[in-house]
Amino acid sequence: MGEEEARTAGRAVPTVSYLCPCSLLIDRAEPREWTSGAPPLFMRLAPVTLLLALLIVAACAPARTVAEAPGTDRLPVVVLGSSTAAGTGPSHPDSTWVNRFARYLEGVDDRFEVINLARGGYTTYHLAPAGTPAPEGIDNAPDALRNIDAALAHGPAAIVINLPSNDAAEGVGVEAQMANFEAMTSAAEAAGVPVWVTTTQPRGLGAAAIAVQEAVRDAIRDRYGAHAIDFWTGFADDRGALAGRWDSGDEIHYNDAGHAVFFARVRDAGIAEAVLAGR
Repeated sequence: MGEEEARTAGRAVPTVSYLCPCSLLIDRAEPREWTSGAPPLFMRLAPVTLLLALLIVAACAPARTVAEAPGTDRLPVVVLGSSTAAGTGPSHPDSTWVNRFARYLEGVDDRFEVINLARGGYTTYHLAPAGTPAPEGIDNAPDALRNIDAALAHGPAAIVINLPSNDAAEGVGVEAQMANFEAMTSAAEAAGVPVWVTTTQPRGLGAAAIAVQEAVRDAIRDRYGAHAIDFWTGFADDRGALAGRWDSGDEIHYNDAGHAVFFARVRDAGIAEAVLAGR
């Protein structure tokens, strides 16, 4: 019996309301209702279609990774030192040993970054841990912004210390210099950070100061072994001063060629390999 016949017979046909999901996607008006004895096919399939669409969108969305704690994916190498590490001497910043080394490390693994805290004129007292007493005449030491404590605050994977000659020029003896080196490297070792120490470098000094330079060079080699980097051999003239071939012009600082050799020796010390092997 049809609807009209049912009304004629005095019997009402139940009216069933169906929410049309499509209306929620089309506009923000009140949801439409469909009244009939049975919903059209497209309305019966609409919830399934909507679910499938949402699943497809989710599947196509870019994958998200869980954010790591700051610094966990970095491999900082901190350089401490004086004017040589700060870049005095070469004709262009790109030619300094530190910047050459930075480019090399980035080529090995892009997680590496070099943080250079070096400053011209600095001595072992400037880089020593906080609280280290400095002799009269050596000011602003230790420097809390550039010393071993500052280096460790960067969470480094490795540290390189390059102090060529300022201690000897300031009259600091062998024992005092080595005590300061020991304080620096012990602080790093306690934090689990490997340290490499360059030897002294030939410089135009008097005979007594050159003797101190040579003694500290040998002491660094003996104390740090494979973690000592030779910045002396091949650079001295017959009296132990800086040979003219490497001189940038002031008998103190090294030219482009000298820094190229420094870089090669730092690279060949195996710093990158040691850091990556420990990861």
